[in-house]
Amino acid sequence: MSGNTRQIEEELLVLRCQDGEAEALRELIARWHPRAYRLAFAILGNPELASDASQEACISLVRGIGQLRDPATFPAWSNAIVRRRAMDAVRTLQRERRAKERFSNRAQPSGCPEDPQGRTAVAQAVAALPRRLRDPVHLHYANGLSLRHIARVLSLPIGTVKSRLSEARRRIGVALDAPQQ
Repeated sequence: MSGNTRQIEEELLVLRCQDGEAEALRELIARWHPRAYRLAFAILGNPELASDASQEACISLVRGIGQLRDPATFPAWSNAIVRRRAMDAVRTLQRERRAKERFSNRAQPSGCPEDPQGRTAVAQAVAALPRRLRDPVHLHYANGLSLRHIARVLSLPIGTVKSRLSEARRRIGVALDAPQQ
């Protein structure tokens, strides 16, 4: 089956889903879910997290398919849902990691700093970045993804990822150099 035929069939499935056909929804999800899992796995690098993120994306897809205006945009629309759910998982992992660090720092013997000021300042500077800069920073520095991998995950040219990371580092540097209040 050619790619064009597959795309037309998928668009028809979307239209049938929007008309309330349960069988069409089952078929669309059966076709779409493996792609969703692969994308989530590419972002997260963990099979369990990818499975959870793709399942959450599936729920979002079912809830939102009626709002999709143009069935031809289904692939981009559904991939955006998967990316959002995977990035939600990344943020959850980061919150859990920070909570563990805070707990382990409190459990250290007295005389050890609870949270070095530099680490807190960097975390605050990253948190203050706009999302378009913060997401590549989290993917690169917190998750260790390569620039090429980040470009695929965020559907951006690699040059854009490089420039966003550069801009993020510049802004973080400015924030760290600013006098603390």
